[in-house]
Amino acid sequence: MHLRRQRSKRQSFVVDGLDPFDTPTGPDDPRVRPADVRGAVAVQHAVKWRTDGFGVDQLYAPDDLGPVQDGTVLLTVEGGALCSWGMREFLSARSIAPVRILSLLPSATEILFDLGLGDQVVGVTFECDFPPEARNKRIVSTSALPEGLSPAEIDLVVKERMSAGEDLYHLDRGAFSEIAPTMVVTQNLCAVCAIDVSEVDDAMTYLGCRADVVTLDPMTLDEVIDSVMTIGAATNTDERAAEIVAECRERLATIAARLDGVDPRPTLLLEWTDPAFTDGHWVPDMITAAGGRSMMGQPGANSQGASWEAITDCAADVVIVAPCGFRLEGARHLAEEVAARRVLPAGAEVWAVDADAFVVRPGPRVVQGVAVFASILHPDRCGPPNPAHAVRVA
Repeated sequence: MHLRRQRSKRQSFVVDGLDPFDTPTGPDDPRVRPADVRGAVAVQHAVKWRTDGFGVDQLYAPDDLGPVQDGTVLLTVEGGALCSWGMREFLSARSIAPVRILSLLPSATEILFDLGLGDQVVGVTFECDFPPEARNKRIVSTSALPEGLSPAEIDLVVKERMSAGEDLYHLDRGAFSEIAPTMVVTQNLCAVCAIDVSEVDDAMTYLGCRADVVTLDPMTLDEVIDSVMTIGAATNTDERAAEIVAECRERLATIAARLDGVDPRPTLLLEWTDPAFTDGHWVPDMITAAGGRSMMGQPGANSQGASWEAITDCAADVVIVAPCGFRLEGARHLAEEVAARRVLPAGAEVWAVDADAFVVRPGPRVVQGVAVFASILHPDRCGPPNPAHAVRVA
């Protein structure tokens, strides 16, 4: 297939079927308009097909979907494939327009902004607070839990709602419909941490939305980093995604070099404090990469509840309190409460960490979280932790 510019009053763009007698001679051919496909995906009902007298299918795009991104045009094709000049690869698609992304996961929002797609993010959740620009986006998902609950009260309400089949998050279907996303990024990892993909599917069916859905469910540190490539592939930002992944790998390698030869320090991490839950998913990998040994966590498995007796007897040298949903000040308060109850291993250092920034959100900043952990566990090699990131309470 090839691309040419139709010279008409509307200045529509035309995609012709394969024609071996009408192939552009090169990128300077007046019929060719190079396509910048970064971030290009479908817009529903934006195109129409017709067949001319010679049986060539042609695609006409409305003018209001015109030039974007430095004067280039983002091209996609309904039910077929488009090969833009200079790309040489085929792109599945449905229309011509920049993607409109709804992010239902704070870590996905961070990744999308890192990929340079912040302008194309049109909706987020109430928890999407990084980068700060994300706060200017339309909030589509909010918590169904009352405010001001203690960890024990949160745990009770969550269990009651899940047992009753009730939602933990509210999805604003009106806002969903108004922003008209062409792509939705969500998760299938934890129904407690963010809105569940099944609720997203139900809302899309109800609204008749045909947006592409990208579902993330990383369980290990490697999978967290690789999720950048998943979003990059879905948004045609593969090159930038590869750069971010390379930066993450390089930083982990630098930390590993600094820690070469150290004895891993026995470490306990609490992801929740009442009741106690120990580290799971990618967090044990973070501890290992930081020169520690997780005493109760299971790499690549869900976080597990633990008795205080088992925690007291786990022989950890260091306890890190990083409760899901808490920034540093909240984590510090909970760490002080737990330390005061004398239920932690005798003589262990007790630290509070900004969990939302560096631990529990599976995005590139968990690599910075590894650096925070390394500073806690091996300050002689890595220097003391930044007090804005972690603070010792006992």
